[in-house]
Amino acid sequence: MSDYDGILEIIRMFSFEKKRECEVYCKGLTIQAEDFVDVIFLAEMGQIGLHHSICRRDIIPKDRLITPDDAKSAIDDRNRRSRFFRKAEQLFKERRYLVGHMFYIVGVQKWHFFYFDQRDTQEDKNHWNYGSHIHFINYLWPNISARILWDSFKAGNPKLNNSLHVRFRDLEFSSPEIF
Repeated sequence: MSDYDGILEIIRMFSFEKKRECEVYCKGLTIQAEDFVDVIFLAEMGQIGLHHSICRRDIIPKDRLITPDDAKSAIDDRNRRSRFFRKAEQLFKERRYLVGHMFYIVGVQKWHFFYFDQRDTQEDKNHWNYGSHIHFINYLWPNISARILWDSFKAGNPKLNNSLHVRFRDLEFSSPEIF
């Protein structure tokens, strides 16, 4: 596979005119993180005929927020430290860090939306049997408006139960060989 094949595979997702064809194609696709980043850069540079917008949401349950008083009491009182650390651990378990990427043409007649949270891109303890993935939905889905979807996502309420799951492989960092 050439360096551009992964990029072209993602761009091909934008070319389907029928939802079923898109679903079949995505079933066998694995998106590599570096290729996804390259597609974002290409859109930002105006090279693929689509604009790009990103939205990030960090959703933390209010009762899990760590206050300055929590931190101070953990420092001052040894007995409260374990409570503080349990609360911090629970915060990281319950929070959702959502990221959404909208690719669209001016006028938004055609749009493509990818989204995920930190749990989606984990290999284990994942809600999808096939592991790490991102969600995809576009203008081919009936009764979905790009504006309503985007506003809902920005508000932290992405209820997109009919989106596709597309395999996703994150960047792999390895230590350089020393010897």
